[in-house]
Amino acid sequence: MAKQTINIGTTANDGTGDPLRTAFDKVNSNFTELYNDDAGDVNSVNAGTGISVDQTTGAVTVTNAGTLDTTTDNGATTTNSITVGGLHVNSTGAVEMPAGTDGERPSAVAGMLRFNTTTNGFEGYDGTEWGAIGGSSGSEINIDNFSGNGSTTVFNLSQSVDNENVTQVYIDGVYQQKDTYSVVGTAITFSEAPPTGTNNIEVASFTTVQVDTIPDDIVTYAKLATEFTTSSAVAASTIDFAAAQVFTKTLSANTTFSITNAQIGMVKDLYLTGDFTFSITNGKLIAGTYDGTVTNFIQIVAQTSSSFWYSISQEQA
Repeated sequence: MAKQTINIGTTANDGTGDPLRTAFDKVNSNFTELYNDDAGDVNSVNAGTGISVDQTTGAVTVTNAGTLDTTTDNGATTTNSITVGGLHVNSTGAVEMPAGTDGERPSAVAGMLRFNTTTNGFEGYDGTEWGAIGGSSGSEINIDNFSGNGSTTVFNLSQSVDNENVTQVYIDGVYQQKDTYSVVGTAITFSEAPPTGTNNIEVASFTTVQVDTIPDDIVTYAKLATEFTTSSAVAASTIDFAAAQVFTKTLSANTTFSITNAQIGMVKDLYLTGDFTFSITNGKLIAGTYDGTVTNFIQIVAQTSSSFWYSISQEQA
């Protein structure tokens, strides 16, 4: 309905304007249309400065970092885009993301988020490709068991599978070659009916694993664990490779060191003083001689978790 305007005449009491009943009938019609118009329902959004509503399309535009506090009846349904320049949802509930299959993905723009019903996981678009994000199911092994009857060749899996290459099938405990069955969606079809048995068919299916790579030069020294960045004094004769990177010790007697928590390839440093002899259990000296009158720099390399090579050096004059 077009807006109805009350005819108030040319001058006061000239008798050319609308009668009183006609005028208020127009008022009622205008208010009825206003309150029936969801796009113009001023009670549906409570917001402050910087938020505008397009009365024609219903699009809500936020031009500042405001807060959309409440909506009535979960808000009006619209297919229009809502542009927000900073949004805080003041709620203890949840935000429902768009959901759809691989084939229903929109024209992608970097920063898009959605729930993929094909993979049952959240995904985002990085400007190049779609990929799984936090909250996704990740890698998963799903097991289905069926009972053969000697005639049935098609069984329904509990989840959709890309193809037989991501499955392993066993009948009566015997692995089945991939050319003896095929998989389309949730249906697995055998070329020959499996024999009769109770739960004698086992199908293991695997979801696709999204592997994220760490960008170059992203791991800094500050991100390393304490066993690679700290120094620790050896209290007795045990050097715990998981405790620190650098160890110190002043010998008070002849000492045999034992090493714990070593992994292949670990390299640790020991600064040793004291005019006594020392040795390392399962250790092989490859260079240098210990001098108890000065500080000795001893570098220990784990050949295995229980065997070690080490070298000894001193400050050069």
